[in-house]
Amino acid sequence: MVGLIIATSLFAIIAWILFTPIILSIDSESHIYEVRFGGLAQTWIDTEEHELTFHLKLPIYHYRKQLLGIQSSAQKKDKETKPQSFSFKKACRFKNILKSFHIETFAASLDTDNYMLNAQLLPIGILLTNRGFPIYINFQGKSYLILEIRNTLWRIFLAYSNLRKY
Repeated sequence: MVGLIIATSLFAIIAWILFTPIILSIDSESHIYEVRFGGLAQTWIDTEEHELTFHLKLPIYHYRKQLLGIQSSAQKKDKETKPQSFSFKKACRFKNILKSFHIETFAASLDTDNYMLNAQLLPIGILLTNRGFPIYINFQGKSYLILEIRNTLWRIFLAYSNLRKY
């Protein structure tokens, strides 16, 4: 009887982990960049005055790490990288995993600070907005991205193993 209770509890925990949504939220206007895993974990990046701070919050633990500034390309160490060969199988897996994500919220506004380029992009923005992708081209100096993407580990596993076509 005890073994059945333990097996059922393990099955319930595994099912909860597999089917709990993973949510990626980006709001560049309010400086929110976070990933949430149900009520279990949350991670985000704070952009304070020229500094980045990484946060990881679990129910009983909060980790905070100050990230260093980005090095310029001249300061980076030169490492010899071996050119990787193209694999069609890896490309198909990556495409299937991308297709498994659901876009919950999407809105973007763009200003390139070039009136001619903005005018040329305006018809493309109107076309995409009419097709359900609200991309606004403005002449006011505002650029932002609001994006919320949702997925589960189960859908990622199915897409990776190619058991289901999306």
